[in-house]
Amino acid sequence: MSKQVIKNTQFTTETVDGIKDTLIVAATGSIVITDNSNYAIEATGAGASIKVFGEVLAPELGGSGADAAIHLGGKNTDLFVGAQGLISAEVGVFADNSGVSIINEGDIVGEGSGGFGVVMGNGTFVNHGRVYAYQAAVEIVGSATFTNAEDGKLFGSNYALLSNGTAGMESNYINHGKIIGNVVDTDATIKLVNDGQILGSVDLGDGNDVIDNRGGRISGPIYGGGGSDTLITDRASDVLVETF
Repeated sequence: MSKQVIKNTQFTTETVDGIKDTLIVAATGSIVITDNSNYAIEATGAGASIKVFGEVLAPELGGSGADAAIHLGGKNTDLFVGAQGLISAEVGVFADNSGVSIINEGDIVGEGSGGFGVVMGNGTFVNHGRVYAYQAAVEIVGSATFTNAEDGKLFGSNYALLSNGTAGMESNYINHGKIIGNVVDTDATIKLVNDGQILGSVDLGDGNDVIDNRGGRISGPIYGGGGSDTLITDRASDVLVETF
């Protein structure tokens, strides 16, 4: 178990590979990577803790930048982004192991036309800050719980929230804040609770999905897709359109 604090600017990858190691990027610190073969932070140790109060950047330089700023590859890895923290790359955060926990109070940016803000499999993500990307602000490819808090904002040109799990996977999505863009599920079973704003459409895809829009607003259509879907609402104008 070790602890490291980055207080200045560095241009090399920080690897966190010990069990329960901690890496802190201080408000004065930054990690900048332009080598497309490396992450800015590579966390493979089980139970690792990453705290970002400064900047973690892997600039998207016409296809020559690194794919992701932060890779959470260890089990039960935690990432906290402070209010002044900035993570920016073609993929801001890529988490592909189980038990991952992400709390964002700052800014996560997916750069360029192929940009994704956060891509994660199994775990939890609570957003109090801002996540922006062209492709998808948040993509969930497993079974996860994502909460967009009252002070949270997502913006995605193609998708604000893309639930891209396979059949049999189950995820829960709670929005108390603002989602600008479309919410789309493919094959997973999801429950979406919205008492905030979704400025876009919702497509529930396949699976027996539930959407609870009591106290919330969805500006676009609500599509049911395949499976047996349930809409709970206190708005007479909300209609579940079954497309299959």
